[in-house]
Amino acid sequence: MGLWSPTPPIPLGQRVTLVRNSLEDCPRDPRIPGFPIFTALEKDLKGISSILNQSFPDRAFSAEAVRKSIIGPAYAFCTFVALDVGGVVAGTASARRRYGIGEVAWVATHPDYRRRGIATALVQFTVNYLRESGFTEACAVLGPSTSESIAFWAALGFDHYRPDLK
Repeated sequence: MGLWSPTPPIPLGQRVTLVRNSLEDCPRDPRIPGFPIFTALEKDLKGISSILNQSFPDRAFSAEAVRKSIIGPAYAFCTFVALDVGGVVAGTASARRRYGIGEVAWVATHPDYRRRGIATALVQFTVNYLRESGFTEACAVLGPSTSESIAFWAALGFDHYRPDLK
């Protein structure tokens, strides 16, 4: 991909939207040994809620709120989980429509499982789902943005800053 130089510059500490203009070049079958990815089920709600609360401490995610807003059809097309060998939710991501394009949303990994490629595999899995659902591009909304989060998303092809999408 080479060096990435966004124009205009991406502001740090703010809510920003990054867009991936093509979904075709995403790996088709992302896998992580020991962490299979599944569609989230009712039994995963507590684990998803816990991970989201740890990853987004400025928000409150009860299992009921997750059921209604993240797994419910009003919000997401589909929510995915990466499970460890004991069935514990190690990470989660959701797919939905936003701004008329696909969105990869609520990507989070349990602190005990970070830096193992789980978030990367979940994003790739979700992008594949969006492509198979007919989307040709996708976005990720970061808020607040950090240099680490921007680098993570850019490495996954979300490298077009869209200041017009908030």
